[in-house]
Amino acid sequence: MEKHITINDIARMANVSRSTVSRILNGNVNVSEKKRNLIMQVIHDNNFIPNDLARNLVKGTNNTLGVFVGDIANQYYSEVLKGIEKAVSNNNYIPITCFINGSEKEEYYIEEMIKRRCSGIIIVSTSIHNIKLVERLSNFSKIVSIQSDVPSLCEINSSDEYGSYQITNHLIQLGHKKIAYVQVNNNHSVLINRRKGFEKACSDAGIAIPSNYIIYTDNEALLCQSVQELMHCNTPPTAICCCNDYIACIINQKLKAMQIQIPEDVSLTGYDNLPISSIMEPKLTTISQPIREMGKTAVETLIKLIQSPNTTRFLSITFPIEIVIRDSVAPPK
Repeated sequence: MEKHITINDIARMANVSRSTVSRILNGNVNVSEKKRNLIMQVIHDNNFIPNDLARNLVKGTNNTLGVFVGDIANQYYSEVLKGIEKAVSNNNYIPITCFINGSEKEEYYIEEMIKRRCSGIIIVSTSIHNIKLVERLSNFSKIVSIQSDVPSLCEINSSDEYGSYQITNHLIQLGHKKIAYVQVNNNHSVLINRRKGFEKACSDAGIAIPSNYIIYTDNEALLCQSVQELMHCNTPPTAICCCNDYIACIINQKLKAMQIQIPEDVSLTGYDNLPISSIMEPKLTTISQPIREMGKTAVETLIKLIQSPNTTRFLSITFPIEIVIRDSVAPPK
């Protein structure tokens, strides 16, 4: 059986102290070039692989970044992860993706990140159930959030209320006065701000919003049922605004199944400009936010916090949005 080589073995073979070997492995420059070359040759000859776990326990951290995300069925998360992965690959860090879909998973992954002494955490657009646990985690790891409801953390956002206002106002300018709004059923600040933008645009235009024009959805089956009831009511809307592209895609399929034409019978809009929005039929009018860039910036911000402990703990970065007009909207009949 192959013998496991330790730092002590390397030190003995190179006739130096264990601390000297440790300093070289940790990149310490206060070692002579001659001694460094000798030790590196011994390391090479014996195929020595440093025990990162042990080194990390000594340092109290490691080069891993935990990424907390929600349901990856929504392309939003995969787009954020692409931005994160690209930024991480340019630095000496390894991402660990943690899928948070409830309080038990949240507690499990937070405890795991603490045990592993994870260098940093990125929380992506998910509601945290136990803020105190996150506060405990912040004692061990730096944390940055992307469109997530966690107070007193560095946060990466976009102009959600303004974006929703813009796309609703576009419908109003086309002549729509009967506009419904569909939202995921939770109190996430991103969703609240997007609904505020919708309501403000309608209010500024003097448009009343009937109670049945606001749909809250928990799952696809409930959403499809609600859309069917909405389109079969006495005064169906001529346009439907969705809180994100994922919801808009489901509604697009439901309307087609009901033989309701988009945009001839009803206009449809989304939010996020996910890849699916440009391949839907018809192509979806939506709001574009730079999701990958937000993921990349979150990593860069987090690494700055890790490498510069005195950097301010709270920092807010807000990205601009833009409306992307495609084929899913038209003036009402």
